[in-house]
Amino acid sequence: MLLQALESEKIRFPYLQIFDFFDSNIVRSLLEKFPTLKLVRKEENKITSAKSLYQTWSDLFFFRALGRQGVIRLDEKIIQEFHQLANYSWPRGTKYMQKHYQHQFQIVNSVCPLEYYIGELAIWDLRCLIREVYGVSEESVKEQKYTKFIDKISQTKKNIVGIVNLNYDTTFDHALKNRICYFLDGQSFKDKMLLIRPHGSLDWTSQSHWSISKGNWRGWIESYKSFDKKISGYKVDKNNPDLLNFYQSLIVPPVDVKEEVVGNSSMPGLQSSILLNQWRALSLLLKNEEKTHWIFYGISFALGDNHLAFLLRNAMHSNIKIHASCFENSKKQKEKEKNLQKIFRPQEDSQICTQHSVKTIDNFELSCE
Repeated sequence: MLLQALESEKIRFPYLQIFDFFDSNIVRSLLEKFPTLKLVRKEENKITSAKSLYQTWSDLFFFRALGRQGVIRLDEKIIQEFHQLANYSWPRGTKYMQKHYQHQFQIVNSVCPLEYYIGELAIWDLRCLIREVYGVSEESVKEQKYTKFIDKISQTKKNIVGIVNLNYDTTFDHALKNRICYFLDGQSFKDKMLLIRPHGSLDWTSQSHWSISKGNWRGWIESYKSFDKKISGYKVDKNNPDLLNFYQSLIVPPVDVKEEVVGNSSMPGLQSSILLNQWRALSLLLKNEEKTHWIFYGISFALGDNHLAFLLRNAMHSNIKIHASCFENSKKQKEKEKNLQKIFRPQEDSQICTQHSVKTIDNFELSCE
């Protein structure tokens, strides 16, 4: 079995890197739209001043969890600044954020410490910021580089099971929308390449209802269809003023422990039927002995990928060959190769190597068994 891994951050957004995400001009210019995230990112708050997108996600998750249990307490000055956000002067084009904040402040009560709600809103801000930065519209996608990529794959399609995309942006999907299909999305598989998204997509929808009087959620509905960002967050149900409709993108945040997948002490993982289907498809098809060539797109095999590595180790054949592609320099290639050796613990009949120091996706070459 051949697994070809393609790390893709610089390919998708050369002007915006995950590890210095908050240093980029585009992100700095957008922070006024996301005031709680901006508040908790103040260095003196020591909640999170990380430049890395990964680290910021993780910091906020830890802060929310510890804040809910009263382990972390914020200075009174920060609390006052947060309360003032109820009267925040919102920039143009952020009406959906303003409405979400209004309803979020309506939900705030004495059941949980205020730190928990601050963490909730900061995480919400970050989700919306991600969608605004990475939610590339179909019209803005440059199709040529992705078309060349899929052409090369299609030439040997009979040997390829499918493509596994670990990113949640939609550049790949929009550029190739007529040539790919998702597992159990109701579309025809004929003459298309199967695309599996274990970490979700900014274009997929997770929807629920919050009961104001009862203070609880009333089930979740998920869809492969996208939604307008103007309806993101909380909105009053037109037919029932006691209900708040809630919309967000169905994604798995890039933290080290992905609870949406692996669960926690009070909740099992993969409660989302769509995400569950992605993982079931991956596990099932990895055991296919006729088609043995996989393309993994946007994977770094870092600590946060251990859940995926565990599945791969347990589902793959013993004679695995892993070719990791698209790295910046030889030093990074050697580090990645060492990391892959640790993760997969290869047997004598296995092979792990890094190759193809390419800078653009249209230079990508398929490995041959």
